[in-house]
Amino acid sequence: MKKFILKNKDKLDFEEMPNGNQSRFEKKILEELHQNSQSKNLKKMWFAAASAIFFVGFILFLWVNKNEDEVFANKLLIGMKSQFPHERIDALYDYQEVFKKEDDRLVNALFKILRQDSNNNVKVASIEALLKFPNNDEMRLNLIEALNNEKAPIVQLKLIDALMQLNEARAENTLKNIIKREEVFPKVKTNASIVLTKLNS
Repeated sequence: MKKFILKNKDKLDFEEMPNGNQSRFEKKILEELHQNSQSKNLKKMWFAAASAIFFVGFILFLWVNKNEDEVFANKLLIGMKSQFPHERIDALYDYQEVFKKEDDRLVNALFKILRQDSNNNVKVASIEALLKFPNNDEMRLNLIEALNNEKAPIVQLKLIDALMQLNEARAENTLKNIIKREEVFPKVKTNASIVLTKLNS
């Protein structure tokens, strides 16, 4: 067998693939490569389109929410300026229960109500609304200032309670002044003394 193979090795060499078959083979390979390239491009296009749709949808969602917040904030501002106390109170409780953002315009409107409103119940509602944002330092200082100037016992009691909830140590001097005033109701003085003791403990 060995001698036969050596003697006839030239005849046993593998023949090259016929030109026609090679051409078809190369064509098939090129077609598959082209299809793969098209598939990849199509996937990239779909991904880009999906990303664009998501981005546009997200921007639209933010715009709609911001617009709704703006409309509701304006509605609350109008309600807070109503000539009727019950409408002012309704706006304040809507703000407290529904509106979640610390809108500067609304907070400043609450400060104004606390200082100037003629209705004590409206003032009490404004204090409750302000307590939504306990980390607002300006709000805390406005409550202390309001207590220092307030004459109505029901509002004084609410302010004292609010300062106790906030554990606001800076109210100490104001509470001492409240206790010293002769015109202040005994109930208000008692509550001020209790809060002062808690703040000092």
